[in-house]
Amino acid sequence: MAINPPPPPWEVLQQVNEMVGNSGLKGEVDKSVRALAQSALSRLEVVSREEFDAQSEILKRTRERVVTLEAELEAMTKEFTVQAVISSFVAERAGADLSAFEVRQITVRGRAETMAVHLVPDARNLPGVEANAQKRRRGRVRVKAPA
Repeated sequence: MAINPPPPPWEVLQQVNEMVGNSGLKGEVDKSVRALAQSALSRLEVVSREEFDAQSEILKRTRERVVTLEAELEAMTKEFTVQAVISSFVAERAGADLSAFEVRQITVRGRAETMAVHLVPDARNLPGVEANAQKRRRGRVRVKAPA
């Protein structure tokens, strides 16, 4: 048995107006129903069209930056002939000890300061990669979501 969705608010308003007719209650009911509808809409997490457009533009610029950064990272891996270029910031946040890998200071387009990166010639040499590979071979890899 399918459940029908509720009618749109304007249809409810029209039905209420038809039931009340031209009586003196029409204005009072109309005000009450409109106040109720405004109250319900104000509790929804909606944004104005201008805010939506502004956020869409920010998202578009962010996507463009991601594509640019991906291209820069790919170019760096080719330039340094390595499989991975990992920033010291990311390594630190991940709790990864990458002290065994060469560190370079690089300039990233759009940033004033240089950034320290670790050059990883063979990604299989990253800490914990062998343990994960053994688990994969046994068919038991557990991935925990970040807390």
